[in-house]
Amino acid sequence: MPDADLAAWVGVVSLALSGLAGSYVFLHQRHASQLTRQREACAAALADALAWMEVPYRVRRRPAGSAVARAELATLIHDLQQRLLYHRAWLAIEAPGLVRPFDELQTAVREAALPAVRDAWDGPGVAADGEMNVGDLGLPAVDAEREDFVRAARRELASSVLPWRWSGSRGG
Repeated sequence: MPDADLAAWVGVVSLALSGLAGSYVFLHQRHASQLTRQREACAAALADALAWMEVPYRVRRRPAGSAVARAELATLIHDLQQRLLYHRAWLAIEAPGLVRPFDELQTAVREAALPAVRDAWDGPGVAADGEMNVGDLGLPAVDAEREDFVRAARRELASSVLPWRWSGSRGG
């Protein structure tokens, strides 16, 4: 093989290897960015699901007879519900394997929090520091579902170097 042909082949191979290396770096960075975005969204979904555990305290601690406080609480609950619906839809699109654990977490949180929310609304607002407590909210059941969601999120969003995971596919 003449030297000119060898030099041409070396150039072609070098160019091809450079292209492959650049493609790998691009795909790796894209994958890492996607994982970061998904992890942040899952963390926000978890935080909002658990925020329901704070609602009984907020309702109980409202100032007695304050229409403004009631309106603010109603807005807070409404906004929280909207965020939870958003998170569930996002999970269904981006991380379908997390929908069931998220639903189970929300169910556990509601079962623990809603009776206390009802009791807090039925009672008067607080007038003294001693009236601030709500009582037991059934946290062990919520903790178990929270851990299940976190484990499922770790599995669903595990970093992978496999190309079929880069595309967003859950195959493999």
